[in-house]
Amino acid sequence: MTTLTLQSVGVRLDHVTKRFSGGVVAVNDVSFSVPAGQLVTLLGPSGCGKTTTLRLIAGLEQANGGTLCIGERDVTNLPPHERGIGMVFQSYALFPHLSVFENIAYGLRLQKHTHAEIRASVEMVLHLMNLVGLDQRMPNQLSGGQQQRVALARALVLKPRALLLDEPLSNLDAKLRVQMRTEIRRLQRRLGITAVYVTHDQSEAMSLSDLVVVMNQGRVEQIGAPIQIYGTPASVFVADFIGRANFIETTIVAVDAERNRASVSVLGWTLNVPCSSEFRAGDEVYAVLRPEVIRLRDEEGLARGEVRQAIYLGSFVEYEIEVGSQTLVVLDYEPWASRIFSEGSQVGILFREENVHLLRSKG
Repeated sequence: MTTLTLQSVGVRLDHVTKRFSGGVVAVNDVSFSVPAGQLVTLLGPSGCGKTTTLRLIAGLEQANGGTLCIGERDVTNLPPHERGIGMVFQSYALFPHLSVFENIAYGLRLQKHTHAEIRASVEMVLHLMNLVGLDQRMPNQLSGGQQQRVALARALVLKPRALLLDEPLSNLDAKLRVQMRTEIRRLQRRLGITAVYVTHDQSEAMSLSDLVVVMNQGRVEQIGAPIQIYGTPASVFVADFIGRANFIETTIVAVDAERNRASVSVLGWTLNVPCSSEFRAGDEVYAVLRPEVIRLRDEEGLARGEVRQAIYLGSFVEYEIEVGSQTLVVLDYEPWASRIFSEGSQVGILFREENVHLLRSKG
C-alpha cells in the first residue's frame, strides 16, 4: 500500500480581526504562526474566538483586517476551495446517504479524478485510518470513533497542505476521546502535516500540541509549548484556565535584579522566589502555587494549616487546607507514600521557592 505523501506548509496570521454585525469583535488583532509540520491548538472558553479564528483560516469567514497566509501564499481573500486545506468538523458532517467509500471519495470526485485514482487514494486512507472492511457501510452503521476516522480520512485523501480540526472529539465519550486524541497525534506526526486544532479541553491541548495559543475575549493571552503555558502562565486568566492554581495575594518587598529573584511574604513566610525583570518593589502580585507542588507533613512546615476536606480519588487525594484566611487546594499524587490526613487534622505545608510563580494582581 502506497504511503500518503503530503506537502505541509506553515500557517500565519498577522493582526487578523473579525467583526460581526452589531459591533461584536470576535477576533481582535490576532497574530501567530503555525510552523510547517507542527500541531498548534487554539484553546479557550466558549466565546473566546477560537472557532471563528479557525473559520477565518479556512475561508468560511472573511477577515475585516489583517493578513492570512498558508505557506508563502496570501489567502486572505481566497475562497475555501483555493486554500489547500482540509477540515474536520465537530459534527463529522458525513453524508448520511453515502457509504464510507463514497464519503471519502466525495472531494476527489468534485476534483474530477479518474476512477482508478479515486479507488487507489480511498483504499490508501482506509488502511491509514484502520477502516479496511468498512468501506460499504453507511454512517449510521458506524460507532462514533469510526465516524470520526471517516471524517479524518475524507480530509486527508485530498492531500491538504494544512489540516484544521474544530473540536473533533467533543461528541465522543471520555475513554474514546483519550484514545482518539492519541491516534490523531500519532497520525499527525507520522504524516508530518501542519494542523490547527480547536478545543476547550485543557488535557487535549496539553497532550496534543507542539504549541498552544490561549485565547480570551477574542485576543491571544499567551502562546507557548504546553510546559511553558502550564509552568509559567503569562496572566491570571491563563493560570486559572489551564489546570488549577492557588492565588495568594502579596506585595513584593524587594527585587534582586541580578539574580531575577523577588522577596515576598507567602503564608506568613518571607521567600525569595523567581521573578521576571518587569517586577519592582511595592508591586501588588499573586504568588501562584499549583496544587500538586504543595506537600503536607505531620511536622512543622513553611506554614501550618487545618484539613477542611479530604477526598480520596484512587490515584490521588484532593485536600482543602485552611491557612489563616487562605484556603489552599492540594493534590497528593502519592497517598501511599504517607498517611491520608483526615478532616480536622493539623498539617505542615511545604513547597519549594522555585515552584512559586508571580503574576500581577492589578493591571
